[in-house]
Amino acid sequence: MSIESLPDYPLLKKLAEALWRNETSYQGAAIMVGSGFSRSAASSGDINSKLPLWNDLLKILSEDLGSGPWGDPLRIAEEYSSYFGKQALRDLIEQTVNDPAWIPSDLYGSLLKLPWTEVLTTNWDTLLERAASDIYKPIYSIVNKPEDLSSSRSPRIVKLHGTVQISHNLIFTQEDYRQYPKTHAAFVNLARQIFIENEFCLLGFSGDDPNFLQWVGWVRDHLASHARRIYLVGALDLSPAKRKYLESINVAPIDLSSLVKHLDNHDQRHREATKMFLNALQILKPKDSWDWEPTSITRKTIPENEIGKVHKEHSYAAALLETQLDQLVKDRESYPVWLVCPSNIRWSLQNQITDPFPNSKNLAEMKPDLRSRMLYEIVWRNTITFSVDAIHLAEELLEICDPSQLSGLTSKQQIEIALWLFRSTRWFDDNDYKNINSRVAHILDTVKLTSSEVKNEINYHKAILARESFDYSGLEELVEDIEAIDPSWNMKKASLLAELGRFDEGEFLFKGCF
Repeated sequence: MSIESLPDYPLLKKLAEALWRNETSYQGAAIMVGSGFSRSAASSGDINSKLPLWNDLLKILSEDLGSGPWGDPLRIAEEYSSYFGKQALRDLIEQTVNDPAWIPSDLYGSLLKLPWTEVLTTNWDTLLERAASDIYKPIYSIVNKPEDLSSSRSPRIVKLHGTVQISHNLIFTQEDYRQYPKTHAAFVNLARQIFIENEFCLLGFSGDDPNFLQWVGWVRDHLASHARRIYLVGALDLSPAKRKYLESINVAPIDLSSLVKHLDNHDQRHREATKMFLNALQILKPKDSWDWEPTSITRKTIPENEIGKVHKEHSYAAALLETQLDQLVKDRESYPVWLVCPSNIRWSLQNQITDPFPNSKNLAEMKPDLRSRMLYEIVWRNTITFSVDAIHLAEELLEICDPSQLSGLTSKQQIEIALWLFRSTRWFDDNDYKNINSRVAHILDTVKLTSSEVKNEINYHKAILARESFDYSGLEELVEDIEAIDPSWNMKKASLLAELGRFDEGEFLFKGCF
């Protein structure tokens, strides 16, 4: 089973979009790290030694108090502090955690190299800080106490509950949590701001973890309906009832337990689940625009018996084209928003769909909805590369470019095909192309204009025609209907204003591009 097949994978993709700033409505993604992560990601010389979890501490406290190992951990910690004193509790924590004995594994590097806006942690150990000292991108500021916030800058590692051998007071008891919004108001306010601006992920917590329950409760109390969903990630092994409960308190679980159920060791399951999660976030990183290039779908080797087959059997060629469609769509959807496609990329895009060549006979053998989608991919590539290579498919394109007719495409895609046909066929003197051009012009005249982008495209190309026929009064009317909705339209409108001698207006629009 792969991580992509998980029912919660769409949530993981949503988190990755925010993390890599691919979702413009968010500032980014922040994370809170719990003791389960340290347990999975830290190592020492003793293979039998493990960093303590809440249950481990609860057992030690209960034994010292002479009570059973059950009940509210915070209440038991409070009883311990009241009976033995605050310092005794602090000494017990430092002895049990034994911070110097542990070193961060590669998982810490995998976590901290991701572009989190902030890293919050309820852990008392110094493993995150020590791992961050070996990472040079990003550079983290360390915040051990609220007073450190004034001299730090994002991204930060914020020690919400203190640090062993550094903090005067480690947050552990029931009273510590009750007083926390007052004693650590700066941390609560910081967390509130982070929750408002970011997608927020919890890693290394269980649904029963007191830290998890307290922080989720504070978010609900302070932000109410304004709180974003909180992603709880791990090998959670949730029952339907537990999942329903988490969703009711605005927590979106990403449960990876089905991927690691074959592992017998509990800690190993959590380690592998954490590793899979961090790897998935890295894999979902979008390509930088300067690294983008279309996928080569041309077969490197073709068996001799297929060389003639692909040319003679159109159904076989159609089947090959159908298998390429998903990759063509992925390439288009990941294409950077370049004003002009670089020349080397244009060449690759022009020659991407050539094995087999999408001629009329091959396309006729494709399923109707797949044929429409393939024709759109061809037109999109012609549009990006300023090409008219697909003009031989004008009749096929004319059949699917009318938004009033169902074709398996969106109305916007149909209009894009119509606009490409309108622009391309007017360059040819052939009567058939002239006829297609007039039919497309009629379709565009009857389109209900609901999108500013579509309105601009149609008005711009009508303006070009008016300019070429020296119809300056028509050009002036059409220019007024073009909206300057982004820098590229600013420049296009400015060029038309210059044709009309309205240089000051054009200069003003052009300066608005920068």
